[in-house]
Amino acid sequence: MPGGSIVLRADNIDPATLNNLDVSPARVNPAPIVGRGQLNIAEGAMLSTSGMLVDERTTGIQATAPAFSLTGGSIALTGFHTTVAEGSVLDVSGGARINARNQLTFGNAGSLSLSGGRDAALDSVIGGSLLLAGELRGFSGDQGALLTLTAPSVVIAEAASGLSAHQLLLTPDFFQHGWFQSLQYCRYWSGRCQR
Repeated sequence: MPGGSIVLRADNIDPATLNNLDVSPARVNPAPIVGRGQLNIAEGAMLSTSGMLVDERTTGIQATAPAFSLTGGSIALTGFHTTVAEGSVLDVSGGARINARNQLTFGNAGSLSLSGGRDAALDSVIGGSLLLAGELRGFSGDQGALLTLTAPSVVIAEAASGLSAHQLLLTPDFFQHGWFQSLQYCRYWSGRCQR
């Protein structure tokens, strides 16, 4: 889906429970429901809104603007437990076009937002996680992508010793790839985001 949008959401608390909370005079937040709110991008899966690669040199026919999108789109994944498994790919890269005169044009990359750790419908229900092991792409010959990570806790360290299941580990290697122009991470506990 070049230049498009993919939005996936997995709530932990079901709509009926939410409706009952709305009419209850003594509102008590429910406990997380085991096994619900799981959003898993499995090994071998690829979600892509990357811009197209267009080569007009071979046809000599100039493509018209509505026929293709060079700009990368957006992917937003929100779950109570969100997992991007090793061997999966999320791609919001910008595309490129080379016309019949060998002139090269690049499209901007899009945005990637990954969130886990609390229920999307009732944010006071906490205890989930965000696990990243897959490949995240936001390449562009022009403007790179925006990556937003939201988790209960973000730890930047070399190794994962002593981490809880609710902490997102980002190793220094994560920042060496250079595909994203901007990284923003948010912690639920503080309600603040940092770039």
